[in-house]
Amino acid sequence: MNLKIQGVLWLGLALMSGPVWAQTQTQTQDQTLRIYMPRNIDIKGAVPSLGQVAILRGNESLIKRLRPIAMGRIASPGGQVVIDRNTILSRLASHGVKASDVTLSGAEKIVVQQQSTIVTSKTLADRARAALNDFPMHELVHQVTLIQVPIPVVVSETDEPLTLKVESIRQVSDNQIHVRMDVLQGDKKLAFRDVVFGLKFRFYRLVTTVDIASGTTINDSLVRVVEGISNQLILVKDNALWAKDAQGKIEVRKGLVAMRHLPAGVVLRPGMIGTPDKEILVKRRQNVVIRLENLGLMVSAIGVAQDEGSVGDIIRVKNADSSRMIMAQVKADGSVAPVL
Repeated sequence: MNLKIQGVLWLGLALMSGPVWAQTQTQTQDQTLRIYMPRNIDIKGAVPSLGQVAILRGNESLIKRLRPIAMGRIASPGGQVVIDRNTILSRLASHGVKASDVTLSGAEKIVVQQQSTIVTSKTLADRARAALNDFPMHELVHQVTLIQVPIPVVVSETDEPLTLKVESIRQVSDNQIHVRMDVLQGDKKLAFRDVVFGLKFRFYRLVTTVDIASGTTINDSLVRVVEGISNQLILVKDNALWAKDAQGKIEVRKGLVAMRHLPAGVVLRPGMIGTPDKEILVKRRQNVVIRLENLGLMVSAIGVAQDEGSVGDIIRVKNADSSRMIMAQVKADGSVAPVL
């Protein structure tokens, strides 16, 4: 009988101690922080946290407190940082978690790569070129060429939208334009790039087709037009010998004469042809005849020219008798007619 009672007592104790032992085991497991370390992981932002780079198991309230722990900083957009086991244990210790309470598994170290977006050189150049459509340029600009390729911009990915904005367009010389592009993330300016374009200009040259004597009036039958491209606008500015007609055709300017003998095949330059000098008929302080004709009547008087002039010029003339100053037009015979 005593043996039976003793057996029952032992069985009862065993049944009672079973749940206690299981509860103790569960509490021990809950207090142990289990961390799985992957080999590689991509993240947004520059400051990886423990919860971003590793898988945490254990007490939920403890994990909630440990997830935000910073594990370093990525120095540049699109860069990476390596986190080893010692780094994780050190950061946990600074937050009151002992190494003996942590079980690590997985890789020996985690390579954390920052997710990034690259704004390519082509994207920057294309947006800058499109902005030039509204930029006023010289009418003879023939070609706009990219001469300085912008460096790509690497931007870390966030939830903020990425945009490009034209900050300024400057024509720094006759043949060069700088477009400054801003790279924005939300309202924040991250970087800028200067995109440089070179300009090429269409120019025209007049070439003699026959020998031309000095003093000959130049017309389209004596010259031909040669078209070319140059990156120097000064070549275009210096050549003011041609004009466009109503249809846009290039022709020699009216009223130009050869200033010297010009053989055939010569490219005309300023000074070779030009406007003939007017002959001065009336000189300053010269006595002139003031002649007024009206309804068949002619009245004349003597005056003193206050200016010099050629045929058709209007000059000041002082009446010699009355000292009255009048305005008069110079005639071909050297007389002047009052301008009424």
